[in-house]
Amino acid sequence: MALGNTNRGAGGGLDRHGYECLLRAATTPRERLVLRLGGEVGLRPFEMVAVRPMDVAPHVVDGRVRFLLRVAGGEEPRDAYLPSELERAISRYARDEGVEPAEPLFDVSVRRLQMLVSEVSSRAADQTGRESLAGVSSRDLRHYFARSLLVDREVPASVVMAVGGWSELSSLDTYVDDPTPGEVLAAFDDEAGTAGEPRVERRHDADQPTLVLDAEATITRVNQRFEARVGRTADAIVGEPLTAATTADPDTVGGVRDAMAALEPWHGTLTFCLGPDCSLRGQTTITPANPTAADPSRFVAVVTTDRPQGPVPDDRFASVQQAIREVGDAYADATTHEGVLEAVCAHLTDSDAYECAWASEAPPGSQTVPTVWAGADDGTIERLAFTGPGSDGDTLAETVVETGEVETSLRDGPDPGQAGESHPRLVVGTPLVHGDSVYGALCLVAPTASIGEYERRALATLGERVGEALTGAERKRLLLADTVVELEFACTDPDSFVVALSAELSCTIRLEGVVPVDDRALLCYVSAVGRTPETVHPVAERLVDDARLVTDHEDASLLEVTVSSETVAGTLVDHGGSVEELVAEDGQARLRAEFAPETDVRAVADAVTTAFPETELVAKREVAADATGTTGFQQSLSSSLTEKQLAVLQAAYHAGYFDWPRDSTAEELAESMGVSSPTLHNHLRRSQYKLLDAFLDGSDVGT
Repeated sequence: MALGNTNRGAGGGLDRHGYECLLRAATTPRERLVLRLGGEVGLRPFEMVAVRPMDVAPHVVDGRVRFLLRVAGGEEPRDAYLPSELERAISRYARDEGVEPAEPLFDVSVRRLQMLVSEVSSRAADQTGRESLAGVSSRDLRHYFARSLLVDREVPASVVMAVGGWSELSSLDTYVDDPTPGEVLAAFDDEAGTAGEPRVERRHDADQPTLVLDAEATITRVNQRFEARVGRTADAIVGEPLTAATTADPDTVGGVRDAMAALEPWHGTLTFCLGPDCSLRGQTTITPANPTAADPSRFVAVVTTDRPQGPVPDDRFASVQQAIREVGDAYADATTHEGVLEAVCAHLTDSDAYECAWASEAPPGSQTVPTVWAGADDGTIERLAFTGPGSDGDTLAETVVETGEVETSLRDGPDPGQAGESHPRLVVGTPLVHGDSVYGALCLVAPTASIGEYERRALATLGERVGEALTGAERKRLLLADTVVELEFACTDPDSFVVALSAELSCTIRLEGVVPVDDRALLCYVSAVGRTPETVHPVAERLVDDARLVTDHEDASLLEVTVSSETVAGTLVDHGGSVEELVAEDGQARLRAEFAPETDVRAVADAVTTAFPETELVAKREVAADATGTTGFQQSLSSSLTEKQLAVLQAAYHAGYFDWPRDSTAEELAESMGVSSPTLHNHLRRSQYKLLDAFLDGSDVGT
């Protein structure tokens, strides 16, 4: 069925290899995301500019989470299928770019997206020597999307028409019904077959280990994922009966045979022992390849290794996702660590997602005991935290803090809030981290026997968000405190770039500002006094990742340097501090930083001296906070700005963007921060509005 002309002269249409060449030629996350939305979701440029993070909706089908994207911009909105990996890419992009759920993912024009595709296609042609790629447009991506569905995956035309929104297929309206969301998801499911053929015979790159069985439950084919998981080749597996390939008990075998004889799907847990060990165990779905055929000869078995080992209500992950999505509102106004953690635990246990929760605050190597909890009494929490079948005494929180990963464990304990004999409960722990700071662990008791990969990822993100909130609470306390703790350090460590720069140039280096670009890089603005810019700039470029001269004076200069390695100032900021002064002269640096009164000074000092051994804490003072009357204003602004908006505002200020004449252009700032110019303008415009709103709101203006 033709969807328009997909040929471009002798070069023909865009094939899979050409599409992969385009993806490799993309140099930014935005370029890659635009290509994928066109080639894998079928969006037109005018639809892409309307996409918002909140338009992504999860659907639970047979215990698996799938995603649909509500596409606006046309005459009628439609639901397009969104691959799970692409959903994660959208989430990462929105988080990294500071895009709010209701904001457009791309704050650019339709024409700019069309130009972006053209730029990438030209780059791909240069890299590969395939001249046909030079003319690829957004229309070609859309045609590739349609052809891959209709021809390669044999998705029904009615589904293609619905998810792609092709008006030229309107003539088919009289022959097909509009597909339901379930039909859309089923059509894209690698477990399903079409036209009586199991899809595993056409796609050996299925996401899960997959087998094909004949009517006698003999294995006739397996995919590469199954071969890899059991450690045997297809030649050694094909021909084995399913009963000999698994450790299933007679009742399970009987249930499988009964379901196959009745041409009905079978769901259950199977362990496959075809390899040197029984490593492949998981929820298995055996589905008739063609349940309407009078004489079926094939069945498809798909093993989902990350699926819970028990019945999972369809709304399980939806409730988890909703609870995690809303948890930020619970701790938004908290100004202490305890307040943040109490709000998180209470919110998660008030939902249907988890039965009880506790948080343990402690750095690595320390005893991690529950400090706050919700959903159960302290006795129940203590038993769940410190006991476990075969446990060596370590708590789950200690393991989580040590590994930095989401971990699970069976712990002996009663149902929260109920008396009775103990039995294993699934406890899930996620680390609370922000930058280099590790605050502890959040532990949750789940109402299921196991959790899947999507829930693990959601909890990992939650731990990062809570860690960020804990750092923010320290900064709020710092703003509200009548007194602050001032720490002074002396550093001669050559791994500190300000120390190395001052030593090599024999001059004074002063840190003027620090702006986080991402989890790995900082923009540092430093002034060099006593040397000409011609002398300073080349040395700085050699010592750091990148250096740009911002202002140029006869015996002084301001540099913007990008540092991806750890810095003393960055370590202090990660622990909630405010760096007040950092000056280095001839290889010796002194810096002062202020912290909230409750700060664990030893933990801060240990973090700095571990990263920079030739550093010493030389003074600790309790001093009066700056009583300038700006505390409320700063707190209001700090709580309203996103991290990206604050970073852009700080970078613009330190780089002289607001000076007249300007010391830095928006394009230079955008390049330094690794974002596009429109994205930078978007963040800058929003941050300036919030700055004015914080200043003017509640004032006497207009009275």
